[in-house]
Amino acid sequence: MIRRKISHAMGFSPREDIQKHSQKKESDSSILGHIMVFVSLAIIFQVVFTGGHFISGMIAGVLEATIHPIFNFLGEFLVFPFSASIFSSIYMAIATSMELIFAYLLLFYIMLAIMEDSGYFMKASYMSDRFMQGLGLNGRAFIPLMMGYGCTVTSIYSTKLLGKEKERFAVGALSTFLPCTARTSAIFGMIGGFFGQYIAIIIYAVDLVLVFFVGKIINNILRIPSLSSVMQPPKMRIPSLGHVVRKSLLNLNEFAVFVVPILLVSNVAVGILTELGIMQDSALIFKPIMDIFGLPAIAAVPLMFGILRKELALAMLVQVAGTLDFTAIFTARQMLVYSLITMIYVPCISAMASLFKEFKPIQASSIILFNLIVTVIVGVLANMALSLFMG
Repeated sequence: MIRRKISHAMGFSPREDIQKHSQKKESDSSILGHIMVFVSLAIIFQVVFTGGHFISGMIAGVLEATIHPIFNFLGEFLVFPFSASIFSSIYMAIATSMELIFAYLLLFYIMLAIMEDSGYFMKASYMSDRFMQGLGLNGRAFIPLMMGYGCTVTSIYSTKLLGKEKERFAVGALSTFLPCTARTSAIFGMIGGFFGQYIAIIIYAVDLVLVFFVGKIINNILRIPSLSSVMQPPKMRIPSLGHVVRKSLLNLNEFAVFVVPILLVSNVAVGILTELGIMQDSALIFKPIMDIFGLPAIAAVPLMFGILRKELALAMLVQVAGTLDFTAIFTARQMLVYSLITMIYVPCISAMASLFKEFKPIQASSIILFNLIVTVIVGVLANMALSLFMG
C-alpha cells in the first residue's frame, strides 16, 4: 500500500503496479560472459590511465617550456588592475584543460567509440540481462547505463529505449550516479595522478557497488516489473576507423567549444575574487556543509562550479588551490572524499535540464533530491571510514 502511494505521488501509471512479473528466460549469459564484460572495462581503464598519464606528462613539459614563460612575462609587462592574476588564471585554465582533462578525455572517447561501433554495447547488454533483472530491469537498460559513462545527458535521453515508465525512472536515477567522461577526467586527473591507477579503480568499484544498492532500493520501493529481454544474441564486428575518429573528434569538439570558454571565464573571475578576498569569505558560508565531509570550506567553490560542467569540479579546484599540486589544500583522506563526492553528486545543469525534459517535474525533482541525500550519506560515511585509517 505504501509503495503504491509513493508510485501514485510520483506520477506513475497504476497499471504498472498490477503487472505481474514475467517468467525469467534462460539466457546464455554465462559466468565467462560476465567476466569478459568486466575484463573489457578493466582494459579500458588501464588504457585511459596509462595513456592519459603519459600524454599529460608530455603536454605538461611542452606548456611549461613554451607557454608558461610567455604568460609570466605578460603578467609582469602589461600592468593593469589584476593583470598578474588574470594571466596566471588563463594559463592555469589552459594547463588544467590540457593536462588533467584533454589527455584523459581523448583516450576515453576513442575507447568509447570503439566499444559502440564494434557492437560491444549490444553484446554486453545481452549478457547482462539476468543480472539487470535483479534490479527490476532487463538487458536493454544496460545500454543507457553504459551511455552514462560517456555523458549523463545521453544516458537520460537513451531511456526512451525502455518501455515502462518505472524502468525509465530507475535508469534515469541510476545515471546520475555514473561517472561521465567529465567526472572520469576529474577522477583520473586527481586520484590517478597522486595515488595511482589502482586507487582510481577502487573508487570506480565503490561507485558500481553504490549503483547496485541504489538500484535495489529503487526496485524495492517501486516494485518494477522484472520483464525479461527478448534480444537475440548480437554479433560483434570490427569497428570502422573512420567512425571512431569522427565520433571522438565530435566529442572533443564539444569539450573545446563549450567547456574551455567557461573554464577560462570562470578561472579569471575566481582569480580576481580570490585576490580581493571575496572568494575566501564566501566559502565560509558553506563551511558547516563541508565540515560534515571533513573538507576545507574552500572546496565548496569548485563543487558549486561543477554543477555547470563537471570538468570544473577539478579545474576550479586547481584555481582555488593556485597550483596543480592538490596537497596544498587537501590531505590524502580529503582528496579521496572529494573525488568520491565529485563522482556521484548531482549531475551538471544540462543533465538536470534533460531530467525535467524526459520526466514529470515531480519525478525529475525526486531523482535530484534522492541523489543529494545519497551523496551526503556516502560522503559522511566515507569520511568516517577513511578517518579510521588515514587520520
